[in-house]
Amino acid sequence: MTDGGECVAWWGAAAAHDGTVAGLAARAGARHGGRVAVRYRGAELTYAELAARVEAAARGLIACGVEPGDRVAVWAANHPEWVVVDLAVAAVGAVAVPIYSTSAPAEAEFVVADAGARVVACDDPAAAAALADRGGAQGVERVVAIGDRADAEGWPAATLTLGALAARGEVVPVAAVARRTNAVVPGDVYRVIYTSGTTGRPKGCPLTHANVCAAVAMRAAADPVGPRDSFFLFLPLAHAYGLAIQVLALSYGATAIHAVGSMDALVDQLAAAGPTHLLGVPRFAEKLYARATAGLAPEEVAAAVAAAESAAALAAAGQTPPAALAARIAELERGLLADVRALTGGRLRRATIGAAPVAVDTLRLFHAAGVPMVQGYGMTETSGFAALSTPADHRLGAVGRPLPGLDVRIAADGEILLRGPNVFAGYSSGADGDFGALDGDGWLATGDRGRIGPDGLLEITGRIKDLIVTAGGKNIAPEGIERDLTRSPFIDQAVVLGDGRPFPVALIALDSAAVARWARERGVEPAEPASAHAAEELRELVQGEIDAVNAAYARPEQIKAFALLEAPLTAAAGELTASQKIRRAVVAERHAELVDALYAAPARGGPG
Repeated sequence: MTDGGECVAWWGAAAAHDGTVAGLAARAGARHGGRVAVRYRGAELTYAELAARVEAAARGLIACGVEPGDRVAVWAANHPEWVVVDLAVAAVGAVAVPIYSTSAPAEAEFVVADAGARVVACDDPAAAAALADRGGAQGVERVVAIGDRADAEGWPAATLTLGALAARGEVVPVAAVARRTNAVVPGDVYRVIYTSGTTGRPKGCPLTHANVCAAVAMRAAADPVGPRDSFFLFLPLAHAYGLAIQVLALSYGATAIHAVGSMDALVDQLAAAGPTHLLGVPRFAEKLYARATAGLAPEEVAAAVAAAESAAALAAAGQTPPAALAARIAELERGLLADVRALTGGRLRRATIGAAPVAVDTLRLFHAAGVPMVQGYGMTETSGFAALSTPADHRLGAVGRPLPGLDVRIAADGEILLRGPNVFAGYSSGADGDFGALDGDGWLATGDRGRIGPDGLLEITGRIKDLIVTAGGKNIAPEGIERDLTRSPFIDQAVVLGDGRPFPVALIALDSAAVARWARERGVEPAEPASAHAAEELRELVQGEIDAVNAAYARPEQIKAFALLEAPLTAAAGELTASQKIRRAVVAERHAELVDALYAAPARGGPG
């Protein structure tokens, strides 16, 4: 952590780039050639192949009239062609504007219009058609079909596949791309990412080439990355963190393994992929924990972790564990600890979890199994990276050490303030490209509450706006309670509400697979969770899970009533951000009648 001083030109410390992303594909292709750059559903794209496809797409963009500074929107799920388009846009000096694949047409229309995008790359013909039908394509001159459905029916008129785009570019000299690439300077805007904030309408967040390259180099300085590394990447490339990991991998010759699907499907894919790095969110970490500990009582898991930690402490002190402990560890190495390692594919050297706090018990289990699971911190406005834990420098409950070159302060109200070369210059005010301002000294107010421990590691204690103040004046941080509730194998999602109310309540979305198993074991017919919602036995089961969590909290913080949601919260419905953070205000408004009923009913269980 630093406090003031000169802004370090971090891109100069990274031989992989010159301060821009514009020539990244060409440089990485020349340097890493036949190494695998991207893996997707069993298919591989080498660095040389990626460079060739980026050059062809860049020539196609020039042929279609894309000029330096033009906006090109990308509305798609993670896919190698997403990477091709993004790097091609950068290579010609244009600006990528990513849109989350889960965005509704109205939101996509807003982003396209606000950014002034001239070209939209999309992976869903229906989504592209809906955008055109709503008038969102006004000013859009071209749609580029990418992804697995690029050859499907239903695309709007004037749509080109990447292959057709490359064919158009055959008339453009290769030297034209080189001239465009060489003209890009670090201060040029690389991407405008529209924040999927937990409140309010999305705001355009311009990130310059210098911002992103600085973030990548700062991250690599804190923990080096090389060609033997591979990143299991299911976080959206439309998100600043997903982008930063992809650029990090390409900058240092690593492999990005793009994974798609439900959380359960991703757990299966992780084991098969066998990456060295996993980037995830707390919900995914809890899925791994639940899978590893299935069939074990909480006290059994706690005892196993305690035994492993005791053995590790003795080993660190150069002592031999007693025979009984050694036998217990040998047993665990054939069972629980081996199962944890198998879940991650056996090669993982670090899992980094961000977006929200992770339960300490989850972190302890993975550490006990020799699979370091640590927390990190970043946001769109910091180009994805701000603090990082490493296996050699971490503490359970902390999100890591601020990256070298990043200034950190804690305001009087506990808010974390950041300043550094990876921090953006301010929000865009529309398509004219004018930037808003941070404070006069360039400090970014993150909206997160936190503190810096005596060891210099940063801790996140909650969101400023998420703090619940009950009618009795009690301040409650809901994130920790929600995290503990979702530790239950039966609870997939939990939202704690109660601002201005007499006590906190919870909205619960059940884990459909766990509830289906529970129903089958009890002969409930049919076994589908939706039909089991009304079962009093199920409500008692959930109440028991809530009671177990309540026991760890002071009485004013305890959940006094709950309701079961008929469907999980989704980003598509606007209830979650793309990084799976709860949009609390949206959830409270959408389920207002259900919440009101909880306060009208006796404060125990409530209606559901």
